[in-house]
Amino acid sequence: MSEKKTNSIGSRLIGHYDGKSKNAGLSNYRKTEPLFFTYINFEMLRSVWGYKIEDLESYFLLDFVDKYGVYPICNNKTSAEILKNELITSFRINWEYFK
Repeated sequence: MSEKKTNSIGSRLIGHYDGKSKNAGLSNYRKTEPLFFTYINFEMLRSVWGYKIEDLESYFLLDFVDKYGVYPICNNKTSAEILKNELITSFRINWEYFK
């Protein structure tokens, strides 16, 4: 998710990949493992997600933390707002797809 329209997903991923984002965890990881990035088109999930896009990002982050015990190395923040909602959704994230 980008806070500014001028900050495209492409430029953000390039910044993560080449180290300009100054994410030390990601830079160190890249030294030992290849990096792969995935993005999801929010429009694709509108039929199963009735909340804001920020809540969807939080849903993915919290599910990742639940599965792996840590935040993804590109993102270590979340919004607690999603925790206030009683989510009525039946979709689950298949993290195996992202490996």
